[in-house]
Amino acid sequence: KTAYEIRNCDWSSDVCSSDLLDAFIWPFEFLFELIMNEDEGATSIMSLPWYWVAIVFFLIGAVVRTTRVGIMAATLVAACGLLGPDYWSETTKTFGMIFVSVLLCAVIGIPLGVLCGRVDSVWNSVRPVLDAMQVVHPFVYMLPFIFFWGTGEPAATMATLVFALPPLVRLTNLGVRQVPSDVVEASRAFGANEFRVLTDVQLPLARPA
Repeated sequence: KTAYEIRNCDWSSDVCSSDLLDAFIWPFEFLFELIMNEDEGATSIMSLPWYWVAIVFFLIGAVVRTTRVGIMAATLVAACGLLGPDYWSETTKTFGMIFVSVLLCAVIGIPLGVLCGRVDSVWNSVRPVLDAMQVVHPFVYMLPFIFFWGTGEPAATMATLVFALPPLVRLTNLGVRQVPSDVVEASRAFGANEFRVLTDVQLPLARPA
């Protein structure tokens, strides 16, 4: 079957439906439209002047890391803006793709990693899948994505998401499992339910990992 035939086949009589494919790609298209809208009247990163983006990067770097990191990040962003509007347009597209990838990866990976850290059976089932995802080259993932959705930012972001998801799940799982068991048992002994144990004990102590 061609990609067009697969996208338009009937779920009740064939292997897939266009509605399912459209639902799968909708979060990517929605975020790209929100963040990377090229219309002049739209509020997106592509409509912001480069110096405002440089200021944002400075604040993020200074708050999250150090002032030196913030200055370095702002300087590199400013250098991209000073190279001209065409170069800046491609730079903002890269920023948008990275932001969408990181956001969706965190939305999927952190809850899955927490679940793996708390339930051994889930971790035993997920771990072989993560191993396979890391072993296969990311360009291999692009083949089915391009086949179903064509070339462009959504297909590239999906391939990036698949390759970037395993480390996040593994680190989240590791952080939850490294929380001292006596601290967890003490919180349960003092009457905390499992939700409070997770939010007040395990997640704060697992944050460095």
